[in-house]
Amino acid sequence: MNLIISGVQKGGSSALFAYLRRHPQIIASQVKELHHFDDEETVDWSNPDHTRYRARWPAGPAGTVRMEATPIYVFWPPSQARMRAFDPNLRQIIVFRDPIERAFSHWCMEYARGWETLCFEEALEQEATRLAEAPPLSRAWRVCTYQSRGYYAAQLRRLLAIFPPASLLCLSSTELRQAPAVALRRATDFLALDPFPDVAPLVANPRKDVAYPSVLTPAVTDHLRGKFHADLTDFTALSGLDTRDWRTFRG
Repeated sequence: MNLIISGVQKGGSSALFAYLRRHPQIIASQVKELHHFDDEETVDWSNPDHTRYRARWPAGPAGTVRMEATPIYVFWPPSQARMRAFDPNLRQIIVFRDPIERAFSHWCMEYARGWETLCFEEALEQEATRLAEAPPLSRAWRVCTYQSRGYYAAQLRRLLAIFPPASLLCLSSTELRQAPAVALRRATDFLALDPFPDVAPLVANPRKDVAYPSVLTPAVTDHLRGKFHADLTDFTALSGLDTRDWRTFRG
């Protein structure tokens, strides 16, 4: 069986990958993010060669699950059709996070990397213009999509138009952080694997110690709450996740 943790960026995919790679029936890829199905530069998607991709796992016994985690896949429009063509029986897990917190964490990451130079408020204001001026599937769609990646219902509907619901497990980053044993039991049940005997909590990808020029203010939070509210209402009904603790969702 092939398993991909396909989203969301800054949602907890690193933590889930780190947990699941400890499972004796799961073989993790040699590096976490393989970025195969969003590769627009080196793969000919009219006749794709998956040889290099398949070689990214060490050998393992029959019956094990091969896992990778590339959290842009749920957002990158062509990825899901490519994944279905590669393996119609593919399983996916997506860890969703409050989209406001996800957007700010995304900005912090890009600012720390040096790819982003604007403060958070300016980056939000410029996002639509930056994307409109950029070619489709260009680098701007990887870096500057702070709000765009937070419209979860639209992404989930696109996925479910290609894969059956039984092939997808939605998890909450809150549950993964606060009750990892519960979240991991849901994952092993979904994969029909033995449960973990014990789980030691961990933290993956802590925020870098950088002098960030912005904090997440109440004004920005209220602005984004309005942006995300309708989509989040749809997403909550579609995913079945409990989003009541997300700062974006009020009734």
